[in-house]
Amino acid sequence: MIKWKKYEDFLGQDTKFTEMREKYATKTKEAGQRVKDLNAELEAILKREFREGKDLSSEKTKKRKQIEEAEKEYEVASSEQSGAEMYIRTEAREGNITPRDLVADWNTNYRPLVREQIFTPILERMNLAREAYYNALLDLAEERSKYDQRRRNFVSQFSEVRNEDNHLIYPSEMVDHRELPLITEEGLYRVQQYGEFPAGTKRKQTEGDDK
Repeated sequence: MIKWKKYEDFLGQDTKFTEMREKYATKTKEAGQRVKDLNAELEAILKREFREGKDLSSEKTKKRKQIEEAEKEYEVASSEQSGAEMYIRTEAREGNITPRDLVADWNTNYRPLVREQIFTPILERMNLAREAYYNALLDLAEERSKYDQRRRNFVSQFSEVRNEDNHLIYPSEMVDHRELPLITEEGLYRVQQYGEFPAGTKRKQTEGDDK
């Protein structure tokens, strides 16, 4: 399959934005968890103070300062995350590849390239095969007509020819219609839909075919 560079670039830019989102979301999550952990530690100090009856003011003051600092860090992380989201939604979209750009590139660049390298040669082969098939049909019809005339002349000349069992016998047609390798609607459907070939035919590798 021919590489579609524009689409790969499109996927690459989404990967970049995803990584940016994950980076700042992780910082915010970790900062928030730090606040929760410190508050849990403060609660544990209070319970120990109640249980033991000791004055743990210095520990509480230290822990509250840590919580205050952690909350500031969380606010900064949240602000940076919001800024990153805003950048992705607005500024990062300037000059960025959009789905509309992909459709334009498909129709203008990618489709003509693929058609030239892949589909045009196949269509040419199909046209040559169709022409050969129609010529073969005409050749068959012309030759059948010649020999059928000879057969009919014979039947007219010898109207009653019998075998040793006294049964009427006739000269057979050169080619019976059941022998014709016709291309049918069902055959076309099964080849395209399921890759199944009619009896007596098989898939042939073509140059550059990677099947």
